[in-house]
Amino acid sequence: MEVIEKFQKDAPRIVLYKHEKNMGLVTTRAYLGQYAKGKYLMWLDPDDAYYSPDSAKMAYEKAEISGADIIHFKNLSDEPNGIRI
Repeated sequence: MEVIEKFQKDAPRIVLYKHEKNMGLVTTRAYLGQYAKGKYLMWLDPDDAYYSPDSAKMAYEKAEISGADIIHFKNLSDEPNGIRI
């Protein structure tokens, strides 16, 4: 929490939402979804491989071009070059 509080000082757009107890992934995401202000949400879990600094941009462009409601990243090991959207 100290790390988030440090970021909040420099970026007031960062908001910390905290449950008193662990509510689980699905409940927490549904809860946070209520507060989202953007057009899209991107979830990144601790066990996800972050493909590149452009991953969010690539997903956004794919969603805009295709009109898709959901963009899914495949596992890195599924593709020879490591990236597939």
